[in-house]
Amino acid sequence: MILVSRMVVISAALLLLAMGCTGGDTPVEAEQDAQPGSLVGFVSPIDISVAEAILFDGDDEVMRVAFENGVFALESVPPGTYRLEIRAFGYLTNDAARNLRVLQGETTDLGRFIMIGRIEDSPQTPIVRGEVLDADSGAPIPGVAVRAECTSGFCTVQHAVTDASGSFSLPIPTELETRLVFTAAGYDGRVVLVEPTPRGELVQTTVRLIADPGGPAAD
Repeated sequence: MILVSRMVVISAALLLLAMGCTGGDTPVEAEQDAQPGSLVGFVSPIDISVAEAILFDGDDEVMRVAFENGVFALESVPPGTYRLEIRAFGYLTNDAARNLRVLQGETTDLGRFIMIGRIEDSPQTPIVRGEVLDADSGAPIPGVAVRAECTSGFCTVQHAVTDASGSFSLPIPTELETRLVFTAAGYDGRVVLVEPTPRGELVQTTVRLIADPGGPAAD
């Protein structure tokens, strides 16, 4: 009887061990079985001749692809969170796409990536120039932070600060609406919309800021 009991215990132990080895996927196997995803999008303007989409995991480059007719596709991307840069000759790097989620087995359409030409390389880049004045006195306001943003799509934000004469200058996208955001110590902020601007055009604007009695005093 003792011998039979020991044999039963040993058999049960071997059965449990076998079940542990073959039953279900381990975390490693499940990770290996994860289906990759894809990211697609397009660039504006679409006639850019030389451009690349570069995918990063932190600071590590994962992959890069060249555009075809203004469209890019990053395929077979492991699921995870990434950032994307669009680089094109004669244009500022578009690094606005961050914390992009690639989902298992899914294709994510990111839409439009808006490129802004380098002034030194693309003389046809639209420019917005202006001055910022005190609404009451009409005096120029130096040190005003000016931010140019696209109202849609992925667009790298442009920054400027008004000089001693209250003047500023910024490149803006071609044929797309742009939002200008003005902030200064001691003044209420203001937002100004710039209508779509053709290539080679210069937009002139004068912005008047209202003093904020309850805000911090300007230097």
